[in-house]
Amino acid sequence: LDLLITGVNEFMVKRLEFEAKDESISYFVQNMKRYRILVSVMDEYSVNANATYKEQIIKKLRVYSYKTISSIIDDAISRGYFKYINPPNKSNKEKIKKFRPTTTLVSNYINWTLLHVTNINKFLKAIK
Repeated sequence: LDLLITGVNEFMVKRLEFEAKDESISYFVQNMKRYRILVSVMDEYSVNANATYKEQIIKKLRVYSYKTISSIIDDAISRGYFKYINPPNKSNKEKIKKFRPTTTLVSNYINWTLLHVTNINKFLKAIK
């Protein structure tokens, strides 16, 4: 049990301290707020397979204020990690609220996750 807990802790620390070559992943692992927002957005993206609203993420992360989550999402949008989507039959002049991660971020997130899952898998095989 001690070895398992130590291995899982090491896995999580390495995952969060990983020096990603991609700046989008590095941006989100700088602090726990950004990381939890990334995970929530990716979770919503996988469930809805398209886009979500800020309010949906805010409902999931009640430990942070509306303003904090909104500013992190807005910053990620301005950096090009998330993007607004245009609803059908709407003019571009109207306020757009739905957003989703960019395909580049999704790809980088999957690769980053697979790398670390592989590492934990190797560790678990080693302790058998």
